[in-house]
Amino acid sequence: MATALNQPLLPFGGVSMIFAGDFAQLPPAMGGESVSLYSHTIGSSSSDQQASIGKYLWHQVNTVVLLRKNCQQAGDSDRDIKFRQALEHMRYKKCTTEDITFLRSLISDPSNESRSIDNPHFRNTSIILTYNKHKDVANELGSKRFAAETGQVLTHFFSDDEQVVFDEPPSKTHDRKCKRRKATKHQIDDQVQQQLWKQSPSTNTMQIPATLSLCKGLPVMIRFNGATELCITKGQEGTVHGWQARKGKHGQLVLDVLYVKLEKPPTDVHFKDLPLNVVPIIPNTRRINCKLPDDRIIQISRTQVEVLPNFAMTDFASQGKTRDPNVADIYNSRDFQAIYTALSRSSSADGTMILQGFNVNHITGGIGNKGGYHQELREMEILNDITKLRADHKLPHSIIGDLRGSLIQQYRSHFGNRHTPEELHDSLVWDADEKFESTLDKEISWKILAEKEKTKPPAKKKQSVTPHITCFNLNMQHLVTKE
Repeated sequence: MATALNQPLLPFGGVSMIFAGDFAQLPPAMGGESVSLYSHTIGSSSSDQQASIGKYLWHQVNTVVLLRKNCQQAGDSDRDIKFRQALEHMRYKKCTTEDITFLRSLISDPSNESRSIDNPHFRNTSIILTYNKHKDVANELGSKRFAAETGQVLTHFFSDDEQVVFDEPPSKTHDRKCKRRKATKHQIDDQVQQQLWKQSPSTNTMQIPATLSLCKGLPVMIRFNGATELCITKGQEGTVHGWQARKGKHGQLVLDVLYVKLEKPPTDVHFKDLPLNVVPIIPNTRRINCKLPDDRIIQISRTQVEVLPNFAMTDFASQGKTRDPNVADIYNSRDFQAIYTALSRSSSADGTMILQGFNVNHITGGIGNKGGYHQELREMEILNDITKLRADHKLPHSIIGDLRGSLIQQYRSHFGNRHTPEELHDSLVWDADEKFESTLDKEISWKILAEKEKTKPPAKKKQSVTPHITCFNLNMQHLVTKE
């Protein structure tokens, strides 16, 4: 954005940004809390320059409004009230005995028709699971069951694959300027191709299916961002409306176009000559790594329609969704954030089903005083109070600054270290002697280095209070340094 607006020195090109989210949901899949914005380690060294800048930008966000009303689980029945209370406590890993008792009442019961997975209300609902390999099995079994129950036969559509082979890297005495190796595509022999077609989607790096087994009406999920304005986005759910197919390079049946009827799209979509909310999905070609049965890893170029059967999804894929009904298997959930993510997708208590038991220790005991998540929630509460005081024209003149660290320090200096904002959860209350150290270094000033300074090594210093950090600015065109 900074590059597009020709404002490389201004965060986001000088445009005011609004961020919305829920830190109680899952942190990044790769790296977890250690690579999240609220991590105590990210941005603390020069090894990851983009992360350092990202952390600095995040700490410039000092206008915070906490939305406390739960508008997703808005029912007023006794069970809905208990459900909201359990989810609120779960955010802080502080569920009570009453919460646990209520959550156990949501576990499926084959002897009770209304709480059985065989109930038509829950029958074809996508199950939230933890692991991709479990999701693949559930999708395979669900597809076979759906076809049998609807009197159809699954049609198998295969991918078109080519092996990618790289040239040998240049020798030290050869052209050192050649940093990228050229790649050529070769046809895969039949034996290896048959092995690839038998593999589940989670065995390759982008979870692109080698074989899609489909029939009309089968629930599917789109797995790529094709056209946001047409609601062809990653995570959009729907059902198979029809398809056009042809013969592939190995004589196999491959998809030319898959027609998907979108389920509850944000806006209606109408293509010419197609029913309302039916969209065409064409194959994409992606370069992926696949692991063979003999543990060899090969890189291939795969052409396939990027959808998956939708009888199961992972907790990561469920984020941002509102589901009614909502079926979740939280037996293998890693922590309270995973359980909270899965269960908070529900819009009602009666529409929620937990398939089996769960680890109570994951949602009890509190989050403790350590960790970036705990610190981030505290800082958000203070920044929310500062924003409220500013809006009411009651903010003391001594509380001013661009970075959250200085604002919080001035806030505590003015009101006293014992002061806590209203509506602060018991798990976040702090003692007067807690230092409340910021996860970002002291106030930082940035300057553009001249061309000569870029190549000139930094002068050695005998002593340094903070390590010297160099990093690129947003558009990665100028070298900047922390003073």
